[in-house]
Amino acid sequence: MTRLYHISDIHVASKYFQPQLMEQLVDEVNRERPDLLVIS
Repeated sequence: MTRLYHISDIHVASKYFQPQLMEQLVDEVNRERPDLLVIS
């Protein structure tokens, strides 16, 4: 079975972007160890 992780609407250029939330997201993705990561 292929494990897919999909992330969308990150808005890194927004003034409301919070780098610590991105770090938490990266940690979560790494823990899940998906076969494919899709960012849209």
